[in-house]
Amino acid sequence: MNSNFQFLQAEWDTFYQRATKAEQLVITDPRTSLAYARMALEVAVNWMFTNDEELTLPFNTTLNSLISDRIFKEQFNHKLYSELHLIKKAGNLAIHNKPVSDVDSHTVIEYLFYFAKWFAKSYSETTIDDAGIFNWDCIPKQGNEALTKKQFEALQKQLDNELDKFQEQLEKADKEKEELAKENELFKKQIEALQAQIENNKVEANTLDQVVHPRNEYETRKYYIDVALREAGWDLQGIKDKEYKVQYMPKSTNTSETGYVDYVLWDDDGLPLALVEAKKTLESASKGENQAQLYADALEKMFGRRPVMYYTNGFETFLWDDQFYKGSRPVHGFYTKAELQTLMFRRSHRADIRTAPIDTNIAGRTYQMRSIKSIAEHFAGTDKTTNKLIGTNRGALLVLATGTGKTRTSIALSKMMLEANWVKRVLFLADRKSLVSQAKNNFVKFLPEHSSVNLLKEKDNPDARFAFSTYQTMMGLIDGARNGEYRFYGVGHFDLVIID
Repeated sequence: MNSNFQFLQAEWDTFYQRATKAEQLVITDPRTSLAYARMALEVAVNWMFTNDEELTLPFNTTLNSLISDRIFKEQFNHKLYSELHLIKKAGNLAIHNKPVSDVDSHTVIEYLFYFAKWFAKSYSETTIDDAGIFNWDCIPKQGNEALTKKQFEALQKQLDNELDKFQEQLEKADKEKEELAKENELFKKQIEALQAQIENNKVEANTLDQVVHPRNEYETRKYYIDVALREAGWDLQGIKDKEYKVQYMPKSTNTSETGYVDYVLWDDDGLPLALVEAKKTLESASKGENQAQLYADALEKMFGRRPVMYYTNGFETFLWDDQFYKGSRPVHGFYTKAELQTLMFRRSHRADIRTAPIDTNIAGRTYQMRSIKSIAEHFAGTDKTTNKLIGTNRGALLVLATGTGKTRTSIALSKMMLEANWVKRVLFLADRKSLVSQAKNNFVKFLPEHSSVNLLKEKDNPDARFAFSTYQTMMGLIDGARNGEYRFYGVGHFDLVIID
């Protein structure tokens, strides 16, 4: 059977094999198709970082880290670059056993096709004919039954091993290339000429993509938001989840006083937890702030509870709980239902940390108590109009000399904020394993009633109040391990992060 990816086979066989496998399973096994698509992307991106002189392989070589690299990003037009993240995100959903469907596999295989065209146009030694638009007739309508979970996990392990071997081969080839370049000045000039040709090819590839690429920007943006919401556990299957009709909109915006909220995230009791206002990709996400406020006003009048507001263009996302904070803040995704429920709980149960007691058995020195008080006054304030407690700042720098009890101060601060219902989970980060272990031991000593987990030694306990890790280990957990063994930490999992 013909393949949309036939143009890859001659020079890029590994990429071709993964891509065609994803193509063959789009309808019959969407989950495995998405896994192969992600693997195909990973193979291509790893090749780029090993062979393209413009790119420098970072210390953190996860796919998320590579495609987030600034120089890598600058090579693509905005739409094509966003679709690389979607291939990765949808692949993660499949690998981590989150709900996926053939809508995902249909969308992702087309995104992979246009990236493959860009890749081949940019890096192939021979001229690549224009592969045209994606041909859906190449997708098999029938095939083998979907893999069982055990088979899928075995496949993922196999793919991981193959990628590791591929990475070793690329690194070896890169070293050989460096040695040859040192020994042969002519070869070096040839490399420079080839790199110049690659840069010209990239410009042509981006131009071609913009001309022949039929994908709708609105659909790409909506799919990006859909995937991000599903990453946070929102399946969006309810009839009230999207384009929800609301009343009480200002006549200045609509004479019928109605409107349609892009997304509403509902609580188990039928009340709105949050709304999502989507703006065009090429517009700043902040343009959605006023519209989000109007929708929040309408939902509050309809249900008696004001939802948390998100506004996003698909790539920039802002969160605003205007019942406590006077301004929004950028976030890297959406909260889970449980995390939004916690925000709602705090609205009526949060105490004023400026007057909260400090455990002097933990941090009883004058300068320690002064430090904690200073942080509390930095985080909390009073609304001059309503005289209510509000949040002011979200970060603080505490400077104490070595041996003055920084860890004890952190423990006392954490206890105070836990008891005042400002935080539920705390993450402690340090740059050395020994510091991580010491910190955990001290937290357990003074706060034995709260569960703790050392992420360097133990698998995550999602109910743990305190988690301890090095930066590098946490980066791996945030990116999500390829084999899906580790829990994915969402943007709302931790309420307080202490960086030593």
